Amino acid sequence: MSVFRNLTVRGKLIALLALFGLSLLTFGLTSFRTLNQVKVHGPLYTEISQAKDLLADILPPPEYLVESYLLAFQMADAADESELAELMERGKRLRAEFETRREYWAEHLPEGPMKDGITAASYDPGREFLDICQRELEPLLARRETNQAKELLNGRLKVAYARHRAEIDRVVTMANKFAAEVEDTARSSTARGSATLVLMGLVAAAVVAVIGWLIIRSIVNPINMLTLAAKKLMQGDIDQRVDHRSADETGILAESFRGMMTTIKSLMAETGRLVTAAKQGRLDQRGDVAAFAGAYRQLVQGFNETLDAVVQPINEASTVLEQVAARNLTPRVRGEYLGDHGQIKSAVNGAIDNLEEALARVTVGAEQVTAAATQISKGSQSLAQGASEQASSLEEVSSSLEQMSSMTKQ
Repeated sequence: MSVFRNLTVRGKLIALLALFGLSLLTFGLTSFRTLNQVKVHGPLYTEISQAKDLLADILPPPEYLVESYLLAFQMADAADESELAELMERGKRLRAEFETRREYWAEHLPEGPMKDGITAASYDPGREFLDICQRELEPLLARRETNQAKELLNGRLKVAYARHRAEIDRVVTMANKFAAEVEDTARSSTARGSATLVLMGLVAAAVVAVIGWLIIRSIVNPINMLTLAAKKLMQGDIDQRVDHRSADETGILAESFRGMMTTIKSLMAETGRLVTAAKQGRLDQRGDVAAFAGAYRQLVQGFNETLDAVVQPINEASTVLEQVAARNLTPRVRGEYLGDHGQIKSAVNGAIDNLEEALARVTVGAEQVTAAATQISKGSQSLAQGASEQASSLEEVSSSLEQMSSMTKQ
């Protein structure tokens, strides 16, 4: 069974064709052997003919009154009345058989000289013979008038029997001739039948071989075409053409394959559209789930759910950053995200926290700078006042020096 399972489709079909051819050959040989056995002069025919000939040699024929003729002489020589009565009863049975067989041949034989011979020409003198026996001979013997009975036997009965026998001999001749003609016809017919059987067997074998080969081609070629296309599809080449079209199962398979290719191309086009939209930043685009069915619908739905899972944290982060840009540092990314999305959440929230802390520090620093500036301002004012006082003193010193210089010149 495993060997048959491992055969290719071509091998299986060839094996089936070979098995059919072997069966046809076996049938032809068996039929030829049977014809040889039952043909004219064949083994079975010879056995049947010998059996019939043997019976014909042993049993007296009902239509040939040889036994009735012999019975008439036995009645004439009967020793007593009981023997005579027994012989008369036997004569009645022979006449009944004679009439029965005559009716049989009248019904079954075709019209012609042989039928006329057995049902009329030989029957009329035979009936006359039997009538004389029953109506004249038997009464004479019953009255023990032996001499008159013997005269009847050697006279009219003998003449009627001779006429009957002559007609029977003529019918036998016609029957033998007819049988020989039938045998010749049967032999010729059997020979022609045997030759026809052999010829038909050869023609049938040739027809089966041709049709089988065409069937093998009609099945194997499309399967090979589909197998090659499937292999290329497995390697990523989706530009496959399957041109096989028929109304059988291979045509249905090819049509299904073309439908699958169309669906795969549509799926690739939909995927390409989503990729292009993603590259252009249009992350709101989604696949058309209604255009697909079954697992393909689930695949497109999976694409959409993947985009939703990617876009959702980005959208929330974008909203939070927009609030931060508007000088609102209180929003945070609140969604529950895992993996890289969780890292993005942590990074965004951490950045906002750090920014808020930095701004708080800047505020403290600015307050300290403001306090220092106030102190510096106060110191500057004191210094300015001291300088002003020193300037007044210098002016007074200068004035004193000028006075002293004037006094010195005088």
